[in-house]
Amino acid sequence: MTEDLYTDDLHIPERVLQVLEWPAIQARLASLCATGPGRSYAETLRPLDTRRIEQQLSKISAMKELIFQKEAPDFTGLFDLTAPLTRAEKGGLLSLEELAGIRDFVAAGRRVKKYFKEHREDFPALDEQYRDIVPLDELGDLLVSSLTERNELNDSFYPALKAVKEKIYSVKKEIERALHRMMTRPDLDQVLQEKVFSMRNDRYVVLVKAGMKGKIRGTLHDVSASGMTLYIEPDAIADLNNTAVMLDKELQAETLAVLRALTDRAAFHGSDLCANLASLSYGDFLTAAARFSDLIKGNSQVVTGEPVMVLYRARHPLIQIMDPENIVANDIELGAKFRALVISGANTGGKTVLLKTIGLCAVMTLFGLHIPAGPDSRIGRFTTVLADIGDDQNLSQSLSTFSGQVTVITDMLHRADDRSLVIIDEIMVGTNPRQGAALAQAILESLINSGCLLVVTTHYPELKELAALDARFENASVSFDLETLRPTFRLKAGLPGVSYALEIAGNYGMDGAIIDRSRALLNSRDISVEALIEKIQEHHKQMD
Repeated sequence: MTEDLYTDDLHIPERVLQVLEWPAIQARLASLCATGPGRSYAETLRPLDTRRIEQQLSKISAMKELIFQKEAPDFTGLFDLTAPLTRAEKGGLLSLEELAGIRDFVAAGRRVKKYFKEHREDFPALDEQYRDIVPLDELGDLLVSSLTERNELNDSFYPALKAVKEKIYSVKKEIERALHRMMTRPDLDQVLQEKVFSMRNDRYVVLVKAGMKGKIRGTLHDVSASGMTLYIEPDAIADLNNTAVMLDKELQAETLAVLRALTDRAAFHGSDLCANLASLSYGDFLTAAARFSDLIKGNSQVVTGEPVMVLYRARHPLIQIMDPENIVANDIELGAKFRALVISGANTGGKTVLLKTIGLCAVMTLFGLHIPAGPDSRIGRFTTVLADIGDDQNLSQSLSTFSGQVTVITDMLHRADDRSLVIIDEIMVGTNPRQGAALAQAILESLINSGCLLVVTTHYPELKELAALDARFENASVSFDLETLRPTFRLKAGLPGVSYALEIAGNYGMDGAIIDRSRALLNSRDISVEALIEKIQEHHKQMD
């Protein structure tokens, strides 16, 4: 579940994370973790400062290469031991199962520490993962010696425990021999219900027919549900039963003493165990992040001190995972030569996917993750990411698409500054086109005056013309193949795009007469995008 992300210098609304599909990215990342603590780490990621982003990117790169060359570390045994440790530190007693879990946890830490030690010279970025794990040799050796593979106390390691168990075994064998002798007596053939013995109240008893109670001297401990069988402890074995009961209590006391000692040792090392929990959870997350980078064909980006975005062969990470053979990669530049990118083109051209790709690259950078783009891609640490994409609108307040977008953009205008990335899909639609275009232009000018980086998609010719009037704006378009009447999903920088509404409508089965009438109406009006393209090309020539 996502929430607004706030730090002293950062703000990303939960709504923005949702529309960018960050929860899906986070869930996929968590699914690649090997343990519960690793998944919890991935599910509760927080944004990082620039120094820690760079450090983590280096760690993920090193882990990715290490996994490729060798194998991933084995985190088997890692679990969240916070609850049992807290109980132990408060004087509670840990069970054998819980102590066995701590034994396996310590073993996991020692195994992972050894793994990083073996590779620390070749992968110095991961040296911190080696150093941060406390080996806990004393506790680990104690628990290995104290517990068997079946998670029982090891008699060989505790002589007093072994001695009591041997006494109990000897006494119980003597009781059973006595009972066997009793059951073979001919005079008891008609007295015993069955020639077997049982246990009641931790004492050995024989099964006697209800009408034969007086035939065996002893103590009645139970009666069967039918009332036909009496469970009687013969007087002949009463003393032996007493001895067995006392020895059982002695065994319990000895066992509790051992559990108390082991629990105290675990509590003594509680802070180191918790430190290892944090270190190993992070190690599991780093391993998952490396695997995720491989899935999305990701690379470590250069994190700049300035709000800039230069992405080479950028791709949407989820589409890269789902359809790697057909995904289209695009180069995207923003912030170096211009601060606003106005993207236009066909409705089915993938503009929304492109916007989400840009937004996700910014968010993934904040969390210190590789981005789905080529090496040497550069991106700044944006302290605010604001987005209005697709069907994002304030449905909870029953607002229309236009009203909902006005509400969202009003908030953007209040928050945007020179460390912000603002993304708007189809700005100011759902109203009078002339008024919508005028309002959209005024909004874009106000946003760009705040110093933010801005990416917007539109069909308004007035917005496409901004690049010819203001050097802070640049046009781009998603191309469309007129021969196949299908989008190519490729971004072309420098020129606005044509919507191809008539061609697309015809391709989707619209009546030809309607298409012809629409074309006639279009030609009678002064809204030629082609003329605009010629105008912008001439402007570029003059600037060159």
